Amino acid sequence: TRLVREGLAVGEEGEEVKRQMKLLNTRWEDLRIKAMDRQSKLHVKLMKLQQEELDSLKRWLSSTEDRIANMSQIGPLLSDLKGQLEQHRKLQRDLESEQSSITALSNMVVVVDDPASDAAYSELEDEL
Repeated sequence: TRLVREGLAVGEEGEEVKRQMKLLNTRWEDLRIKAMDRQSKLHVKLMKLQQEELDSLKRWLSSTEDRIANMSQIGPLLSDLKGQLEQHRKLQRDLESEQSSITALSNMVVVVDDPASDAAYSELEDEL
């Protein structure tokens, strides 16, 4: 455009420069729109995956709470205590194993430009 403005590209040459600049601007705008659309789709997918992980965690928590509720009676025989002790050890291993999933879920980060999406992310974070 500087060539056209300064009169260095005139006539057909100037028109060709203008056409090329218009084409470049159009292509750039198309690329920008596609990139924004892709970012939006990625954000939606990430939010969906986070929600699926959160739902899975809720199911696991409910199942584990049921397990714990069924472990309430202690003993009375030594053989019962040995079995119960093993159940508690297994529960402890399962809790430690699930901790990595909880940490991974809580460390997921979403960069949000849209205020509506920001609210959805805040809600998901609060739920976690």
